[in-house]
Amino acid sequence: MRIYLGFSDKIKVKLLNTMSDTKDSSIVDAINLTSISVLTTLIDKYPVLKTILNNSKSKRPMDDWDFFMTAAGSGLVLMSSESFLGEHDVVKNRATEINKDIPRAIDDFISFMNKEERSDDMVAPTIGLWVLWNLKQEKPSYDEMKELTLVIGNFLLKIIADWRSSKS
Repeated sequence: MRIYLGFSDKIKVKLLNTMSDTKDSSIVDAINLTSISVLTTLIDKYPVLKTILNNSKSKRPMDDWDFFMTAAGSGLVLMSSESFLGEHDVVKNRATEINKDIPRAIDDFISFMNKEERSDDMVAPTIGLWVLWNLKQEKPSYDEMKELTLVIGNFLLKIIADWRSSKS
């Protein structure tokens, strides 16, 4: 099951094909473009996300969403045992082209993920927690975590899995 929430199969295929057909596209582009594309759907489905973004201390909370989703997804790729030779450089270079500050966020994400051992079922919520914590610039409430962390984490994991399967 692909997890592009609210997208029809036709749109999902078009997104992946567009990204796959672009000469210089990378997994970072897939993460970035899909995260941008799904935000409106997620806000509609999860009103608490809209509240978080509206109450953000940032002047550009939608840009923050793109930034932190791209950083977390890129960090996941760098942490993956499925990475191919040279992929780390491609990911870091492309992420830097998107935003020069992303490498620091990727390092922070990887540090956050490596702080403690966790079971496989806690990986997705931990990914989502990092994104929410950074969006809010403070620890999310229990209700925010309960509603959004798993959704965000699974979303990023599926983007990466779908990208890899589209390349095989």
